[in-house]
Amino acid sequence: MQPAARAGAVVALVALAALSACGGGGDDPSAEDIEAEIATQLAEGGLPEDDAACVAGVIVDEIGVDELQDVDFSAEEPPADLQDDISAATLAAIDECGLTADGDQ
Repeated sequence: MQPAARAGAVVALVALAALSACGGGGDDPSAEDIEAEIATQLAEGGLPEDDAACVAGVIVDEIGVDELQDVDFSAEEPPADLQDDISAATLAAIDECGLTADGDQ
């Protein structure tokens, strides 16, 4: 993927990830719960479901369940202490999931 295309894909995925919500309920969400919520939000944002699931899995794997359990991704931006981690996880997801700037594989 070319640098400009990669940058566009990173911005799009970080923005979509920042909009997803993985809060709610009294119990701490599991990795599967967090992945499902992120994947749902990514799919609602226009990413194909299989790609959304792949990206969500990479984000959770890269950052970790403990770090993501209390994050309110419905906020305008992710918490400052996780912004770099989310950006890095998104970049890893682009590579691991074989995405292009338009979300295709």
